[in-house]
Amino acid sequence: MPLLATRAAGSARGFGFAGGSLKFMLATGGTITQDGAYQVHTFTSGGTFTITQLSTDPALNEIQYLLASGGGGEATSGSPPALRGGGGAGGLTTATGYPVSLTSYPVSVGGAGGGGGNGGSSVFLGLTANGGGKGGNQNQGGNFGGSGGGAGMGNGAGGGGGQSGYGNSGGNAGVGYSYSGGGGGKNGGGGSGPGDGGAAFPSSISGASLNYSGGGAGGHAGSQGTSSYGMGGSPRASGSNGGVVVVRYQYVKA
Repeated sequence: MPLLATRAAGSARGFGFAGGSLKFMLATGGTITQDGAYQVHTFTSGGTFTITQLSTDPALNEIQYLLASGGGGEATSGSPPALRGGGGAGGLTTATGYPVSLTSYPVSVGGAGGGGGNGGSSVFLGLTANGGGKGGNQNQGGNFGGSGGGAGMGNGAGGGGGQSGYGNSGGNAGVGYSYSGGGGGKNGGGGSGPGDGGAAFPSSISGASLNYSGGGAGGHAGSQGTSSYGMGGSPRASGSNGGVVVVRYQYVKA
């Protein structure tokens, strides 16, 4: 019985330290919100994530993060919209249980690929998510990116490749007046007929259920979902949007 009482007391304090009251990790940077026992830092532009206090329980000195870059722009000129490929989604990576220390971590967030260009890259913890690839105009392939841009219809051009582990390839285009390719998404490649945008990545890391990094639809007949960040642009639906970095950790007793 005494042994059980000792273990219960240790559990109440938190494993990994002896005695005293449990202190939780605290940090600054970005827009700070709370989700139950967790604090969330959201960066939509560059900044610094700074650990200002470590927990007295080493097991709590870790974060969950999501890193997404800017979506690639849809093809915007040189051919009618129906002939253009969709933009690729911004590259995305996420992880849990990443250990941190009492220091500062720079954050860079990529912007949308406006004007028919690739999206901007996002950087955090030494990781770089490439911006989404631009969609191709008529007879042009899509650009390489976090996820690749879809190809423009006409000569059967290929979609752009995606960054390994961060996204997928854009869709190929058809020959003649047939279909243009959709941009690749984090959870799926771009369609090659009718040119659907690649599937987005769903996550509740921020405390809300959101989609991230979906591909843009091709200009002829493709469809796409909505992504809050990292979405590729579409000639027939909507423009691309910028990336985001989201960091989450426990800051009070659950």
